[in-house]
Amino acid sequence: MLKSLIITKQTLCRLRGCGALMLLALGVLAAGGCGGSYNMVLGDQVAAAGKDVPVVVRLRRTDFIFINMSMEKQPLRFRLDSGPERVAFTDKQGYAGVSLPAPAKAGRYLLKVDLSDYEGEEVREQAHVYIWQESKPVLAVDLECLPRSGQGEHEAAKAVLAGFARTGHILYMTRAAVREQETAHARITSDGYPDGPVLLWQRQRWRLATSDSGMPTIEVEDRMISQLATLKTQFPKLRRGVCGSEAAALSIMEAGLDPAVVGKDVLIYNATYFPTWTDMQTQGLHDPVLR
Repeated sequence: MLKSLIITKQTLCRLRGCGALMLLALGVLAAGGCGGSYNMVLGDQVAAAGKDVPVVVRLRRTDFIFINMSMEKQPLRFRLDSGPERVAFTDKQGYAGVSLPAPAKAGRYLLKVDLSDYEGEEVREQAHVYIWQESKPVLAVDLECLPRSGQGEHEAAKAVLAGFARTGHILYMTRAAVREQETAHARITSDGYPDGPVLLWQRQRWRLATSDSGMPTIEVEDRMISQLATLKTQFPKLRRGVCGSEAAALSIMEAGLDPAVVGKDVLIYNATYFPTWTDMQTQGLHDPVLR
């Protein structure tokens, strides 16, 4: 569609003396949307059993070539499994949020967010919601540091995480975008690691916006990002993060957790070091709360 539209614009531009025709054609394309599509950003969620699940979603629409527009005043319906349905309208930046009651039983549930817009178009996005018991230990793991299936340290890493998952919960942190979460879940499954939510490292995101005066401005967003520090307040036994890079170790420390670093090339003061996954498997994580 993009290619054909560019060709049309080039053709119109070659029609010298037909400026009015060109403007009319572009106006029709803009008004018609040129086959635009909605983009709903919704990531994995984590909450304590019996508590509320705060959910935030962002709705945008790609229209007229490649313009990504925030959609305001659109009604979104939220439902967690077979629980009650809640409705919220998007604000001027395309955000909508609700609080849903979490089931009393721990497990993985399905969150569905639906849109039926004013022109009859319907969109649905789904995400995983992990409901955990607050009394169980939680381990944060940098997804990028985990060996893939077939690599030398894969079996040792798999044994470390499997041993922890017998009595606790595991959450994965990644640099990937929200839209790549299903790929991350598929990787975790194919590599034989325990199931768990895939959350984002980024604390903030910069975006180009338009001020009330119409001037372009830079805004910082953090409403879509799940934070280790926030999760730590919900789950007191979230005390350690396993990683293999300096950036991840610093983020873990900033959240008030103890980094357990795998590898020899990262030097962070007060971190616990393991030269290899085999060493971690042999020595354990040195914290009786996490064992």
